[in-house]
Amino acid sequence: MIRNFLLALVGAAATLASAAVVGRDDDRTIFYNGKVFTSNERHLWAEGVVVEGRLVIAVGTNQQVLALRNRNTRLVDLGRRTLVPGFNDAHVHPFDTTSFPRAVQLNRPTDFLPTAGPSFQEILALVQRGAATQPTGTWLMASIGTNVIEDPATTRFAIDQIAPNHPVLLAAWFGHGTFINTKAMQIAGIEEEEPDPFGGSYDRVPGSRVITGALREYAEHRLRRFFAGQMSDAELQALFEQFAVGAARMGYSSVQEMAVGVPNERHLRLVERANLPIRWRAIGFPLTLDERCEVPSRLSPLRPFAKKTASGCKYIVDGSHIERLALMRRDYADAPGVRGRLNLPASSIETALRRALNGISAETQPLFHTVGDATTDTILRTMDAVASDKQWRKLRPRIEHGTLVRADRYETVRSMGAFVIQNPVHFSLVDIANARLHPEQLAELDPMRSLLDRGIEVAIGSDSVGFPGNPYLDLFFAMIQPTNRSEALTMEEAVIAYTRTAAAAEFQEHWKGTLEPGKAADLVVLSRDIFSIAVDAIPSTEAELTMVDGRIVHDSGRLTLQ
Repeated sequence: MIRNFLLALVGAAATLASAAVVGRDDDRTIFYNGKVFTSNERHLWAEGVVVEGRLVIAVGTNQQVLALRNRNTRLVDLGRRTLVPGFNDAHVHPFDTTSFPRAVQLNRPTDFLPTAGPSFQEILALVQRGAATQPTGTWLMASIGTNVIEDPATTRFAIDQIAPNHPVLLAAWFGHGTFINTKAMQIAGIEEEEPDPFGGSYDRVPGSRVITGALREYAEHRLRRFFAGQMSDAELQALFEQFAVGAARMGYSSVQEMAVGVPNERHLRLVERANLPIRWRAIGFPLTLDERCEVPSRLSPLRPFAKKTASGCKYIVDGSHIERLALMRRDYADAPGVRGRLNLPASSIETALRRALNGISAETQPLFHTVGDATTDTILRTMDAVASDKQWRKLRPRIEHGTLVRADRYETVRSMGAFVIQNPVHFSLVDIANARLHPEQLAELDPMRSLLDRGIEVAIGSDSVGFPGNPYLDLFFAMIQPTNRSEALTMEEAVIAYTRTAAAAEFQEHWKGTLEPGKAADLVVLSRDIFSIAVDAIPSTEAELTMVDGRIVHDSGRLTLQ
């Protein structure tokens, strides 16, 4: 009933917008002389777009759009530049431990990626220099890779020897693996024999309950919540605002963010207060089943053309194959006897699913971080036991990452109407995948092409942490697909996944995601023709102009505006 009403409302808006060829001529902008990709599969290509107020009112040839010019209409000569719908980052994390403003960052992941990173001894040397130069009590943080993660010598006791009076945090660049020293444990309120939290664990000294300083999964998320709690509302709000401004500069008109560590009520309050130039979806990230992802009516995603919405509940069901905590059907190729594990038992997954079924579908959408093939199996089996495919299709459940959604599960995923949110930048992890996985897993790794061919909805998210993603890098990896070349997409398919399908993944396809009359005027003008340039030139593309809701929110100054 509600869905039919909204569809009728959109249809009426489109009719009125298409007819609005005269009138508010001081509120009209015509983009012409361009290469326009609409993401609307009924009409993919055009030369120009007409915007009036917050809406697109026409898309067509130069002659067609210029015929709608009025006395005070603003004209934008694209100079044959490419114009596409604004990108919609379907999976992003603006906040992380590295966002804490009173910590000293000893290095950055960019210092060593894509290698395995510094050794533990090299990290200790960094920490030692930091402790010698920073005041006692200052948080010292460093990014680490698999060299440190896999070194059994990485414990708080070793760190204590060189920095006993400074809290130290070592965080894996991929988000799964955190090590802290004793001082950090004391400040964060973690006892020597702290019980394992919901969804997480602490590594222990063999034969005891004493924590070694290694935090896994939801134990890490609890530490993120500690840091969020140490930041003022003004600091967190400024973080969101800076993120949004940076996203606009990259060509994003929408982001769907999961503020890991920020409790839902505070999260939504900060989003409402923040001055955000782009559209912003706040997704709940509970740390226990007792926490709810409540959506106040003023942030409901059912409101037409809303700039700020809240919806969905995100759960991290497993880790990743990098640290071998993603649950696999068989042992890891390089670690006999190791298959990973679930963070949440099937009973907890069932509780989350039943809760989603009892709410409004657009507001209670379930989102599951899913990497291992056995993790996918568990989620789909639980869904099948809880409700019918028809019921699930209404909720559009989301598989975040979908690293190993296997071919024998495609039909189930399609029938349930699940969306797979892929993060193409993960496709760069070729060496790690080749080391960890078996040939038959590699043959089905990071699916995109196969999913589309089977009628499964695929959207794209950057999975960036702390700073906006780069949509052009994601498009590049979606096209070359280095981990599994048979799964590569065309540029047209990748842009649709990053615009139209990303909007559908948040129940917003009626308002945005394509350029057509009656839709929101969310668009980006690109510095390069990503549809025809050499593939290796795609990542250096820039946003020349970004428009959101009919308002220019980023302008490089290189376009001719009349």
